[in-house]
Amino acid sequence: WEPGSVGVPRLLRDRSARVQEMSSWLEAEREAYFPGVGAFRQRLLESLLAEYVRLAVHAEHTLIDRTRAYVRAHLGDPFTLEDLAKTAGLSRFYFTRAYKRLTGLSPMQDARRIRVEEARKLILSTGLGLKEIAPRVGLANQYHLSRLLKRHAGAGARELRQRPRG
Repeated sequence: WEPGSVGVPRLLRDRSARVQEMSSWLEAEREAYFPGVGAFRQRLLESLLAEYVRLAVHAEHTLIDRTRAYVRAHLGDPFTLEDLAKTAGLSRFYFTRAYKRLTGLSPMQDARRIRVEEARKLILSTGLGLKEIAPRVGLANQYHLSRLLKRHAGAGARELRQRPRG
């Protein structure tokens, strides 16, 4: 997609070709003149932009959902930023920038958040100790998990288990 050309960037995956078709309509009406042509062009442009935004939002959710699903599926396994970017089908650099823009976190920070959340769920739903939980959620050891729990959940395992659930 070249700036100034009619079309849609490939990133948006316009499978129905709606944006492409609407763009060609707008292009065809550039030289037309009939009563109300200005309002017609305005509505067509608004519709085109709305479809573009819809596609962009869907693409953003897909990027985040696909990445988080990968993290959850490989929770106990080591993975790299390169692995996450490959899952999204993007370069590491572009993936990192897009992910941070969408979530406010780097992909690896979000992966750590997911790991801590899964550990918290295991703490609350099982009697497992941190020594058993840490490798299940892909963390090096119980000490690392303990520090992350205090930082992200605001409490250690014992405190979490003692808190009333509700």
